Amino acid sequence: MEDLLYGISSLFDGLFSGGGIPTQAENGWALTLMFAAAGALILTRFTGTVGALTIPLNFSALYIGANISNWILQNVKLPVDRTVELPMLVTMAGMTLASFAMLWWLQGDSVRN
Repeated sequence: MEDLLYGISSLFDGLFSGGGIPTQAENGWALTLMFAAAGALILTRFTGTVGALTIPLNFSALYIGANISNWILQNVKLPVDRTVELPMLVTMAGMTLASFAMLWWLQGDSVRN
């Protein structure tokens, strides 16, 4: 699994090498995008519907949550590989918090004000 994730993320190395947020490694961007897209599809099954905006709202919330967690936890030292495992772990933690917010906000078929 690690080799598959590293192979997918290495395809995007040149895409984000210039500029951007310096808190994630280049392959962290690919992991964030991949997990946010998959998470948005899964989260849509459990949240209410807002028409055609449901998936983009879920994707945006998960992507923002992942980037904020990567930014906040950028200096955390864990005994894991900093190229694949750490961005994946931090991304999943941020997306979990964002998904709880979306589950609360989009309950049933209505949106909370």
